[in-house]
Amino acid sequence: MTTQIRETIGREAILALANNYPNMTDALMEIIDNPFDYRKGRTILVHVSVIKKANSGGQISVLDVGGEGMDDRGLQEWIHWGTGRLHASTDIGQYHVGGKLASIYLGRSLEIICRKSGSNRIYRFHDPDWGSRTESREFDIEELDLASAAWKDERLSQFPKDSGFTLVRIENLENHRYEKALLLERLASTYRELIRSGASIITLDGVPVEPLEIPESARHADKAVVIPRERLAPRVFVEGRIWVLEPDQIPQGRRISIRAGIRTLFNGRLITQGEEFGHNLAGKGSLQRLIGEISVTGLRPTADKSKWLTSNPNWGVLSEFVREKMRPLVAYLNRMSESTAVPRALRKRTEAVRRDLAIAFKRLEQAAGSPIGTLGEADNPSGRKPAETSDTPRSAAQQSNGSSPSKTSRNRTPPPSDAVGRLLRRTGGNIPKIDFEHLGQGKRTQWGTPGEVIVVNLDYPLYEEESDQYLVEAICLHLLSEDESFKGAPISATMEQIDRIVWAWADVVEGC
Repeated sequence: MTTQIRETIGREAILALANNYPNMTDALMEIIDNPFDYRKGRTILVHVSVIKKANSGGQISVLDVGGEGMDDRGLQEWIHWGTGRLHASTDIGQYHVGGKLASIYLGRSLEIICRKSGSNRIYRFHDPDWGSRTESREFDIEELDLASAAWKDERLSQFPKDSGFTLVRIENLENHRYEKALLLERLASTYRELIRSGASIITLDGVPVEPLEIPESARHADKAVVIPRERLAPRVFVEGRIWVLEPDQIPQGRRISIRAGIRTLFNGRLITQGEEFGHNLAGKGSLQRLIGEISVTGLRPTADKSKWLTSNPNWGVLSEFVREKMRPLVAYLNRMSESTAVPRALRKRTEAVRRDLAIAFKRLEQAAGSPIGTLGEADNPSGRKPAETSDTPRSAAQQSNGSSPSKTSRNRTPPPSDAVGRLLRRTGGNIPKIDFEHLGQGKRTQWGTPGEVIVVNLDYPLYEEESDQYLVEAICLHLLSEDESFKGAPISATMEQIDRIVWAWADVVEGC
């Protein structure tokens, strides 16, 4: 005699699985991914809106227009966990769980209003307890007329009558931290190729999302590696391009980050960035300028689309193939680094500047209890008297070939804000390491490894190899550039802050 058992899954387990998202942005990206698999070669519009209230509450809506949309059968398939329409290898989604889990993570109430392309019938699914209930439940799918749908969201009456759309609305949001700047950066980077190619238009709170710019160096354009579409294994294809990044032209923004290495795409959607494929690029001078994008077909990413299923033997085939394609550009950039090797004497002087500047920072920190403008007065750590104020202002471009600033040019007027104090707190008095590169004539400095290495541009028109003061000013300008209050500030305000640090550094050099 045999006894049959049936495998089931309780909704408590589903609620637990939904808590695996690291943040609100990652979960929201799952909802945004869904319409791309129903594009059918058409350009789709994806409108994302987030209204986040303190603690909890608010609303998220993701409305896609122009794709396949859904009818009542599509809604029935959507509600099933792990089953539904068979996904093709060209679909971004593969597992029939991401959007549903993400909705649970984001909020307690879920509503979907949809229409299939070519139809005029509109359907609605609503569960006010989607993110909290622990028992399974049966639902009625409601059919709406156009007026009723427009009452729910007036935009739904503005589309062509035969266009497909799906509106996903999540309300009673959970108390997760929301950063609009982070979401904007992720949208611009993750869907960069889909936006650039015209496959999609994405808006966030009504403003179009511009694709992330990854500028190419015109001087090294002939070294770019083009990978035509190539079959590596049965149903596994790769194509793309690898080039030399132009750091001077990277758009400015707190959240903008372009990592050296290869960006891998799955059906136009970013999966990973910074892939080295066996090459060691991290912190390696000119190798930090190697960048590329490759599209992979026939391999699958993980369910959260954060990495690839590398256990597949074909991943090894892909890795070796891309590694060989990267090799000529890696060798070229290595030679470029070797040709600009920094002399030992400059390295030694740079370390001395870092050491003395760190001491100056600590002195400024010790003096933080005094009024900002008292550096140089009798009660400051050096015990020096204030110098006379000169009528001639000093700029960052004026160098003194390593000597301390002229005593007649000191200006002890109080700076306009305590940016130095914030700078001290951010660095902890520790000066990032300094490296040197030929970066073209655009920027004085840039980050090598963010927060750890400042790269000084050897091509900058005002660069002076023998000037220690130039290094001090370049370091200070670089660190102050990250202070939000000094973006767009008058140059005089910035120079007041830099003067304050330079004089403290000069006192250290003079042994005061």
